Amino acid sequence: MKIFTKLNMYLMAFILISIAVSAVEIENKVNDVMLNMDQRLQNLFNEEVPGAVVLVAKGNSVLFKKSYGLASIELGVKMHMNNVFSIGSLTKMFTSVAILRLHDEGKLSIKDDISKYLPVYSKYQYHITIENLLTHSSGIVDLFSIPEWFKDWAKDVDRDYLINLFLDKPLAFKPGSKSEYSNSNYILLGEIIEKVTGKKYFEYLQNEFFTPLEMKGVFYPDNTLIIPGCASGYLYTENPKFSNPPYVSYTHLDTAGGIFTNVDSIFIFMSNLFGDKILKKDTLDKAIRPFTNTEGEKTDYGMGCFFSEDWQTIEYGGSMLGYEVHAAYMTDYDLIIIMFTNISNDHTITNPYFPRIHVKKIIRLIRGTDDEFLKPANLEDSKKSGYVGTYKISDGDFRVISLREGKLYSTRNNYEIELFPLTDTEFFYEGSGVSRIIFNLDGSGNAISVDLINGKGQITRGTKMDDPNSES
Repeated sequence: MKIFTKLNMYLMAFILISIAVSAVEIENKVNDVMLNMDQRLQNLFNEEVPGAVVLVAKGNSVLFKKSYGLASIELGVKMHMNNVFSIGSLTKMFTSVAILRLHDEGKLSIKDDISKYLPVYSKYQYHITIENLLTHSSGIVDLFSIPEWFKDWAKDVDRDYLINLFLDKPLAFKPGSKSEYSNSNYILLGEIIEKVTGKKYFEYLQNEFFTPLEMKGVFYPDNTLIIPGCASGYLYTENPKFSNPPYVSYTHLDTAGGIFTNVDSIFIFMSNLFGDKILKKDTLDKAIRPFTNTEGEKTDYGMGCFFSEDWQTIEYGGSMLGYEVHAAYMTDYDLIIIMFTNISNDHTITNPYFPRIHVKKIIRLIRGTDDEFLKPANLEDSKKSGYVGTYKISDGDFRVISLREGKLYSTRNNYEIELFPLTDTEFFYEGSGVSRIIFNLDGSGNAISVDLINGKGQITRGTKMDDPNSES
C-alpha cells in the first residue's frame, strides 16, 4: 500500500512538473514572438499616427502589455494602456454571456422561442429560439444593411425605433438552416435581458459582472457622456492619410455594439470567462463550439464569438467609425490576445493598422504556422498567367486573380492580397501559413476552377467564369 501511495505521489509530481515546463515553454515562445512583433508595431504605429494597445496573457498572468502611437493627433497625446475605445461588436461578448448567465440561473432557456419574451415575433411561421439569435442563425435581416438606418445616423434613437426597422422584413432564411451575421439578433437579446431581469441592460451588466470583477473604465454612452481617457477615433484614408470620422449617435449601436472600455477590462472578463468563473463549464463549452446548422454543417459562429483562424481559436471583433478592436483566445495554449486601435477605414482600401491582421500574425507565429515559416517555390510567369481570371465562389461572391510584375494577387470585396507558390498549383496567402488556394488545371495548363482551403480545413470551390468548359 505504501509503495502504491509513493508511486501515485511520484506520478502526480511528474504531471505537475510537465505542466510547469509546458507553461514555461509557452511563456518563452510568447516572449520571443512579442519581441519580434514589438518592433513591427513600433515601426507601424509611430509617434505621428493614431495608436494601438496590445495585451497577451496566459490564464490570468499578463505576459506582454504595451501601447503605441497617439491617442490624439490634434493634441499630440501618446497612447496609454488605460485609454478607452469604442469596442463595437465586441459588446456582443457581454450580451451573449449575460444571456447565458440567465440560462444557467434558470431564468430563461436558450431553447426558448423568442416570442415568449417578444410577443411581436409570434407572427412568424417558423420558431426562432434565443440560441438562433446568439449564433446568427435566426434569419432576421441585419439592421445595419437597411438603407433607412443609415439616414438617421446622427439622430438619437431608442431600441423600439431600431427594432421597428427590421421587424416586418421577411426572414433571409429558415431559422437554423445557416448562419449570417446580423446585428439585429443582439438588439433583440438586449431587449430579452431587460424583460427577464427588470433592469436596464448596462445596469444588469454592471451589477452582475463589471463591479464584482472590478472592471474599471467601462461605459455605455449616450452622446452627452464625457468618457475619461477616451482615445480619439480616426479614419484611415488615402489622401489625407487620416481624417476625422463622420458624426454618429451611439444610440444606434445599443446592445450590439454600444460599449466603450479599455484593454484591461476585456482581459479581466476573458480570463474569468475562460477560467470557468462566470458560466457553468458545460454552458461555456457549448457557447464556444461552432453552431451546427440543420444540414449538419459547422458554421463560423458560436454564441457571441466566431471562428476564422481555426476551430481552436475563439475570436471576438468590433468595428466602429474611428475604432477597430480584436480579441482571441487560443484554447490549446490558454492564451488571450487583445489589440485595440483608434483607426478604422471603409474597407475599400487595405488597412495595415487593422488589429485582426496583427492578432492573427501573433497566433500563427506562436503556433509556427505563419507564412514566415514557409519557403515559396519558383514558378515561371508563363504558368502564373494561366491562373488569371474571375472565379465565382457563390452568388455575389467572386475571387479575382491578377498578375502584376510577376506576382499573383487575389482580390475579394476590394481587399487584395499577394499569393506565394508552394507548388505549381498550390499557393499560400501573404500573412497566412495556414490557408491555401489550389488551382485545378485543364490539359493546357490553364485554371478551370480553384479550391479555397481555410485554416479550419474547409474547402470551397470557385469556378472560372471566363471558361465555359470549367467544372462546377
